[in-house]
Amino acid sequence: MSRFGYNTSNPHPDYETLKPLIGNAFKTLRRRGLIARQNFMCCSSCAGYDLATRIEKMKAEKRKKVMGMVYYCTQSETSFKEHGDLYLQYSDRSTNKRPDDIPMTTKEVGNLICDVFKEVGVPFEWSGKESQCIHVVNPENEKARDNK
Repeated sequence: MSRFGYNTSNPHPDYETLKPLIGNAFKTLRRRGLIARQNFMCCSSCAGYDLATRIEKMKAEKRKKVMGMVYYCTQSETSFKEHGDLYLQYSDRSTNKRPDDIPMTTKEVGNLICDVFKEVGVPFEWSGKESQCIHVVNPENEKARDNK
């Protein structure tokens, strides 16, 4: 059991179904120029900082190939496994040292992620606002919501 009282030994059924699809989507996103990390670092703050630091340290030639980033952390992975819902963080490639280094806006990165999820068959919700996470939808939770 997790410290929140959830049974982590039996993953949520949607986790087993969606995890391979998400893996395929992240592979595609890497081919399309995003740094894409799954179950990365302890929390989203550490993950975002680590990826931004890596981008800052890249040589210019390598950095040119990076359009942005998408990731979810270990905390999100745990929640995904327990409940079947997953929230993704994403952004453009700008950093504190390179604030104007934006070949693709954060919104464009979000749109790219959604396009790839549609191609691969990952169910998701996104408001289209760059300030909001992309939500990989648990189909059972959606059915319950629709029936209310």
